[in-house]
Amino acid sequence: MTGPSQRSLTNHQRLFSLLLVGKTLIALGNPSTCPGTVDIGGFGLAALVPSGWKTPEGTAPVQVLGGNQVMPHMNGRAYFANACSNGSYNPADYLAFNLLGKTMRYTTDLSGSTCGCNGALYLTSMHHNTHPGECSDYYCDANSVCGHACAEIDLQEANQFAWHSTLHASTDSTGFGAGYGGGGEGWNGPRSWMGHQYGPFRECIDTTMPFDVAVSFPADASCQLTSLKVVLSQAGKSCPLSSEIKGYSGMEELTEALRRGMTPTVSYWGSEDLGWMDGLGADQKGPCSFDAPKACAAAVRFYNFSIHDIEGTPCVQKLTNQPPASRSSVRLDSTVTAVPPSEDVEQTEQSEDDKQGSDLQEAGSDQAAGYLSFSTVSTAAGGFIVGAIAMCAVLLVVPSMRQSGGPEPPVGPCNAAVGFVPSTKVEPAGDKDGDLKRTLPSSTGLLAMGASADPPI
Repeated sequence: MTGPSQRSLTNHQRLFSLLLVGKTLIALGNPSTCPGTVDIGGFGLAALVPSGWKTPEGTAPVQVLGGNQVMPHMNGRAYFANACSNGSYNPADYLAFNLLGKTMRYTTDLSGSTCGCNGALYLTSMHHNTHPGECSDYYCDANSVCGHACAEIDLQEANQFAWHSTLHASTDSTGFGAGYGGGGEGWNGPRSWMGHQYGPFRECIDTTMPFDVAVSFPADASCQLTSLKVVLSQAGKSCPLSSEIKGYSGMEELTEALRRGMTPTVSYWGSEDLGWMDGLGADQKGPCSFDAPKACAAAVRFYNFSIHDIEGTPCVQKLTNQPPASRSSVRLDSTVTAVPPSEDVEQTEQSEDDKQGSDLQEAGSDQAAGYLSFSTVSTAAGGFIVGAIAMCAVLLVVPSMRQSGGPEPPVGPCNAAVGFVPSTKVEPAGDKDGDLKRTLPSSTGLLAMGASADPPI
């Protein structure tokens, strides 16, 4: 017999699921709506501004969940800002972070991002770009994707099998990197670690589960960037993976770009031509024999962001002159006039900010809904109702589906030695620590993956 407490818990779980599905459908059905704000420990709130509002193909969803998680869906890209205007862009809104002498930390979940997928977090000089470009959102990078080049620092370009961190001067589309994976005829990508250490169920980083990333920007007493240090670690694993990029010819340009401030950007995309990142290489020691972007999971996740000074650094600078975003920083204006970028970040001493990132343990139903602002409630109502109907159907149909079972998925192209491919679906889960519930490999070596819709308890 079900007791009152059990019925209350079940009702809470269903409410959480309805809110989550409603939020997802809102993101899919209202592409001109700002996604929301995410908390960055050591700074405060950052608004997310998605790409695509001014392009014929439109924007792919980038969700903010629980005020802590950023979830770019396939082909989605978004920029960290201190304000977001529905349907419009202003480079002055993009955050300009000076990370010299600092470490940026976050957690990433790349589960389901197989060979041919690229979940990326990187910095570019967008805040100072006065050219709208072909994408009409002032985006720039070292590959001139939208028609304008600028300095770029890739904290990660990665999937479950490969990882790249790369420094790019504005005229260096290839860059100088570290990590693992990739290559082509006559050349190899970085081999800072190897496939037995990084990948699904691997020795040091099991990419079927979330793991932590720390990217440091060491600088000398004159605040010149000396290297880029990356450390990957995971709870329950005793062998963190690390790399350091130094001696790059473009360090002087990147130092100046960081001093002026660079904008964090998240993206997720796929291609059949990602061999430079995850291919076998000339030594045949890379992870992927070919790329299959159609097998990519629907989305990847980034969360638990924080930025703090490197302990003992001789270079102590202000992170930015810009204020954090506010939960009401979503504006309804539909036009934009380019505003000159803010003054360069001053080299002044900064006191340690004791503000910490949001704790998912304390996330309630309002956080699960992504802190919907008042300005989006009217547009969200329709999507929420549809979401409620859809979830009711899911709650009735899924149990019977689980009882009847289903066919196992086909083996994918990634890492033939592994012999399995993760599920191509990732559902936004309300789990406390970002850990999705998954089953162990089946007897055929395939990986079955699922997501729990249970709310944080």
